[in-house]
Amino acid sequence: MPRPKPDKIVRHQIVFGEADRKILQSYNDSYLISNLSKNLVTLFNDVTGTITVLTILAATGVLGAKFVFNVSPVALATGAVDSVISDFMEQYREAVQNRTTTREERGSSVVGGFQNLVEQALAPIFAITGDIDMPEIRRPGQ
Repeated sequence: MPRPKPDKIVRHQIVFGEADRKILQSYNDSYLISNLSKNLVTLFNDVTGTITVLTILAATGVLGAKFVFNVSPVALATGAVDSVISDFMEQYREAVQNRTTTREERGSSVVGGFQNLVEQALAPIFAITGDIDMPEIRRPGQ
């Protein structure tokens, strides 16, 4: 038997206060960071994922120097992420030392400006670790 159409509509609404919204926002932020970090750790735990990310960084030149990242057969055979990263850092060091463009020349394009921003952001990390002595970047205290 067909049901008759309702003659009135009742609407239920849940309204959160400011404190509740802040709690939900902080939960949402922590959940997002948790998912992102879990996926990044999963990606970098695998040698293939690490090689893929490092190859993309090298080919795009986002780090300030564009180069072709060649993974050594030893790094592939051992499957150790440490040897892959050390190969990348060595090739990156050579690419930075061999580059011919200066910061001013790169600043005239959008990609070059982005490279300058990334280089400035990574400069303190490289200066602290002492891994790469990047040209045109001073170590803290100089």
